[in-house]
Amino acid sequence: MIQANTTSPLTAAYLTPEEFRVAASLLFGAYQDDPIFLQALASEDRLTYEKRLRLAIREELAELWVQKQPLIGLFQDNKLIAIAGLAQGDFRLGDQRFWNWRLKMMLVAGWQSTQALINKEQRLFESLPPGDCVMLQFIAVAKQHQGAGVGKHLLRVIEQWRVEQSQSLQLTVYTTTDTQRKLFNDSGYRFHKKVQIGNVEGELLVCDKLGE
Repeated sequence: MIQANTTSPLTAAYLTPEEFRVAASLLFGAYQDDPIFLQALASEDRLTYEKRLRLAIREELAELWVQKQPLIGLFQDNKLIAIAGLAQGDFRLGDQRFWNWRLKMMLVAGWQSTQALINKEQRLFESLPPGDCVMLQFIAVAKQHQGAGVGKHLLRVIEQWRVEQSQSLQLTVYTTTDTQRKLFNDSGYRFHKKVQIGNVEGELLVCDKLGE
């Protein structure tokens, strides 16, 4: 159990597969209009795109779980309201992805979409700063709890996890919108590098100490 440093009625804990259905729903709500996924999982039919995205999210959750990567949730009254998934140094990204993940993703989204996701991760992997890094693969807050500081609270829990692992770890995240950047900038993440992925230009941010 990770203890949330707050007086509010929130509890932070590692997720289990029993919470994956709710977690996938939160992630879908957060990323359904994300420019990277719109580009990688592109379809003329919105329903087809949304189906691909839902299945891709489920596969990524399952892969992070199998590879024993941190899946951290915030709960209120035993209900999952926010989630973050981290990819540590031993988690294969980009061209290093395991063949079984590639196969599952090809069945879910097709070859071109799978290759686009791999290329995205490879570009980010090559753009990481020197030293030990942990990539924030995704983060989501339930819509009814947005604007109440839950996202910042979750980032503080992630920072607590980082410190417990190693002071030398750097948290990294790729942002594509001003809203995303504001959340992370306000929480101590700093600009590292602009990264172009296909037609989308974003910023890779780094945090080695959370801001006040």
